Amino acid sequence: MTNKPMLSVERELLKKWHRDLDACQRVIWLAGGFDPAYCKDAQDCLKEMDEALAKLATPHQGESAAYVQFLADVMTAAGLVAHGKQDKKFAERLADECARLQVEHFALPVAAANSIPAYEAPETGEKWSLTGDNGSWDYDSLDELLKDNYGHDSDGDGHPASYRAGLYEGGTVYRGTECKDDPATFLPDQDDLLEHMSERAYDSDAGEWADNYPALDSDAKLELERAMRPLKAWARKHCQPEFFTIKDITPHIVTVEDVSRSRKS
Repeated sequence: MTNKPMLSVERELLKKWHRDLDACQRVIWLAGGFDPAYCKDAQDCLKEMDEALAKLATPHQGESAAYVQFLADVMTAAGLVAHGKQDKKFAERLADECARLQVEHFALPVAAANSIPAYEAPETGEKWSLTGDNGSWDYDSLDELLKDNYGHDSDGDGHPASYRAGLYEGGTVYRGTECKDDPATFLPDQDDLLEHMSERAYDSDAGEWADNYPALDSDAKLELERAMRPLKAWARKHCQPEFFTIKDITPHIVTVEDVSRSRKS
């Protein structure tokens, strides 16, 4: 076994050679009147270059060798059409490769959408309120509530009826559990989206003929449901609400220990 001499070539230079050689062989092949073996040798060389470039590529660099070859074939097909030529076998090979790449590249987003996990509400803690009324759940702990309200009598506007005693031992406060809605529920659902499309269609210049638009079969509706899953995941990642509701409200009697602990914290 003999060792072939190795030549180190920069990736960008190899890509330039690839483009130049490809362009030359296309011109010769489309013009006709030349030895077809030249084009075949050039295409074999281009394939070797594609393989070398594919090995150099990272997930963030370029396309696979198969995809690069597919794009080259598309350009060749365009040249055939432009010159009024036909090649049935070449067309069949191009169609097969197109179908393969369609499955490879477009099945992934569908699979990713189907793999989105069910919604899990973020963990929420307890909330505390002086009165238990809506809009009064301002405290994350009893200590915070006591620091702001313990011993603070209020004269109100000076009228005896507006006097409010402050919070002391034996007073009642309220504890509850914070609940946040799933942000995906704030998105338009499938019916909302289709209704929006229908309304826009009716408002278009061709609205007179937009009856029953869009008319979808069950497969199309299923695809729409799948297409909306990544949007729901986006909302859950970026649009978590700051507002909340309260459940499991229970009264709490303030003790001496509560007040003592709040003063130490």
